[in-house]
Amino acid sequence: MRLLVLLSCLGVIYGSHSPLRDAVSSQGTERVVGGTDAPPNYWRWQVSLQYGEPYDETSFYHICGGTLISINFVMTAGHCILSPQSTNFRVVLGEYNLYIQEGTEIVLPVERIFLHPQWTGDLGNGNDIALLKLASPIYDNGFIEIAQLPEYEQFLPNGYTCYITGWGLTQSGGSSPAILQEAPLPIVEHSICSRSDWWGSLAKKTMLCAGGDGNIAGCQGDSGGPLNCYMNGYWQVHGVVSYGPSGMCNAYKKPTVFTRVSSYLGWISSVSVDSLKHSAHFFFLIQIPCYNTKSVFVPKLWYLYCNITSICVTSHIDQQITKKWKFHLLILWEFKCCSEREWGVPVTNSVLLCAIMSLCFFTSSVGADPPHNDFTIINKPKTERVVGGDVARPNSWPWQISLQYTYPNAGGWGVTCGGTLITLRWVMTAAHCVDFDDGSIYRVALGEHNLYVEEGTEYYRDVDQIIIHEKWDGSLARGYDIALLHLAVPAYVSAYVKTATLPPAEAILPSGYPCYITGWGLTEDRGSPSPVLLQALLPVVDIPTCATREYWDYYAQNNMICAGGDGNLAGCQGDSGGPLNCEVNGVWQVHGIVSFGPYICNLYKKPTVFSRVSDYTEWI
Repeated sequence: MRLLVLLSCLGVIYGSHSPLRDAVSSQGTERVVGGTDAPPNYWRWQVSLQYGEPYDETSFYHICGGTLISINFVMTAGHCILSPQSTNFRVVLGEYNLYIQEGTEIVLPVERIFLHPQWTGDLGNGNDIALLKLASPIYDNGFIEIAQLPEYEQFLPNGYTCYITGWGLTQSGGSSPAILQEAPLPIVEHSICSRSDWWGSLAKKTMLCAGGDGNIAGCQGDSGGPLNCYMNGYWQVHGVVSYGPSGMCNAYKKPTVFTRVSSYLGWISSVSVDSLKHSAHFFFLIQIPCYNTKSVFVPKLWYLYCNITSICVTSHIDQQITKKWKFHLLILWEFKCCSEREWGVPVTNSVLLCAIMSLCFFTSSVGADPPHNDFTIINKPKTERVVGGDVARPNSWPWQISLQYTYPNAGGWGVTCGGTLITLRWVMTAAHCVDFDDGSIYRVALGEHNLYVEEGTEYYRDVDQIIIHEKWDGSLARGYDIALLHLAVPAYVSAYVKTATLPPAEAILPSGYPCYITGWGLTEDRGSPSPVLLQALLPVVDIPTCATREYWDYYAQNNMICAGGDGNLAGCQGDSGGPLNCEVNGVWQVHGIVSFGPYICNLYKKPTVFSRVSDYTEWI
């Protein structure tokens, strides 16, 4: 009977009440029950889920919180979905004050709603989780960040302090704040929360309880928002606000109850992956010399549609209309083929073939067909590579950066090393790449592919601080070859720039595990650097093997990773500081930082040696 009363009350609260339509005094300092104003844009993955009529932008109002978990998806509570129509919802990212346009916000419509298949509307049964697919991918404007999620079935210990955030009521029956609130809530383990004087049988193992001191709690309007817990050096979202006591949010021994995210990682992954199954990408590389008296190109990132409507093409060339231009370009066309579910035309081999054929011809609306010579496909020249490697697909390693340096009156920038973007403010590289701790002589190039061609995908950030591992003494054989570079201005996420995922602390890859080294290093011993980013497949060599006398002997330490050593594929000078990329459980992780190799880069049984990132997680 108690359960029915609880859900009935919650149904009234969430089904018919719209608290943020209430007036809020601009001088008010009311809070999440017992909370405080959050620092502006500190919880960058927090979103405001809003409900309204799509034809009336002024009708939208805040109903719930949510969490940005990828560039395409927001996670929220199932009970926040008041309507099955996605057009009734929108997501506001970069939000802080709901009633002031601060210039940090991005508003996106919701394209599709995914409710957990076992969500019944009964909060006591759990599965109170939903994913919202955004109508277009989010970009980072400096105030938005994708949340980190916990490991599968991870449990937090009793008393562990986390933070609830949201724009919920500041007291039962009260009003909602304009400004995002935060409040610390200690975890209440399941064995306690499920006691009869706490939540009893309503507390399921797929839930997470936090709070219950009678002072601090979530309240109506916080639903769907995150429970943020600081673990292993970074914030993780462990919970989705689900329910609390009816009538009084901050009741003693009635903690706020969250959907435990670590119980739903499989479902989250299946939804986000399955939503992409109905489209496929492939690439077509052409090299074209030509001479036109008029040239017309479509702006990059615009979509062209062939007569086969399921084919969309993205141009990576800036808009150009010129009187006379002789050029010689290497062009990579990206195709997106969409299936019946998305565009109404199924993907078939004939469609793909048609798409490639169709790309050779464009119609200009500028006027009469300008004089021109025919486009000619020429043989691709032999490409120099990372020793034994291949040209990487442009921007397929979006966390790879080029570390560049200059000197006073030098008049330009030189390339010194690679590196990895690990947050929007920090780049990870090798300590031996930064001989000087003066950040002003370094800059970071992001979104880079061809170092000698402005492709429109790259941008630059100055370095204002360098942190070298305190145990680095200049000896590569002793390890600790790692440094962090602080960017003077935050990077922003784009289609060409993303932050890397790092492995869990002390993660060790088994011998033979395939990883990729990437960089612009020498393509052969005493050769020249590559102008384009290269990649090479290197299998991991475990330390017991790598530390034998025929391999690296005592130079191979436990805080390193060895990879390669077949005499063909290897990193070389200029690759230093760059990432060793390993796909683990469907996610690319950066497990290594290029540190050293033999003087002749591709020697048999002398694999490339990397600083093992998982050994430095806490330091990072």
